[in-house]
Amino acid sequence: MSIIRCRQCNEPYPSYGVHYCCPYCGGEFIGIQEDAILPANRELAKKGIYVEPTSALVWCKLDKIVGSVLEPVVLIMSGSGLKYQS
Repeated sequence: MSIIRCRQCNEPYPSYGVHYCCPYCGGEFIGIQEDAILPANRELAKKGIYVEPTSALVWCKLDKIVGSVLEPVVLIMSGSGLKYQS
């Protein structure tokens, strides 16, 4: 069981589009361990950014991509922390 709702299903919507487009735009898939998500979520909250764990996924690997991609880097964290109930 995952704390991330979109990771609880075998085929998250709209995976076909993501899998199809990613190689053509120079993107890549990055794995994130489950035990890294809540610490990232807490770190964001300390910075005043209150998001649900799904949105904290992008924060988990920011340090891995900075310097290897064109800047500026934009992180989309659209899920409010008010939606998450532990």
